[in-house]
Amino acid sequence: MPSAGGDPFLQSVQELNQAMNKHKSLTQLSSQSLHAFTEALSEGMALIAEHVLALASGASLLAAMSSPRGAEVLRVVAEEEAAKYLILLDAA
Repeated sequence: MPSAGGDPFLQSVQELNQAMNKHKSLTQLSSQSLHAFTEALSEGMALIAEHVLALASGASLLAAMSSPRGAEVLRVVAEEEAAKYLILLDAA
């Protein structure tokens, strides 16, 4: 495929092509590799869920201690972490 240079459309097409190639390689995993992948995915999702709960708890504590800025920062980070969880859930 020719170089996309500065053309945003061509860059998008190349990114889509790369994503499709990654998907192909995932569909060609052996059953053992697929099992290892799903185990790692499951472990990562559990860690993210734990992290989100810890961040949300910290945000609640900061809010109770009259620290709204700190609470808001932790809340936003918790939301971003929760979004990662949902992305991984879609990948599963």
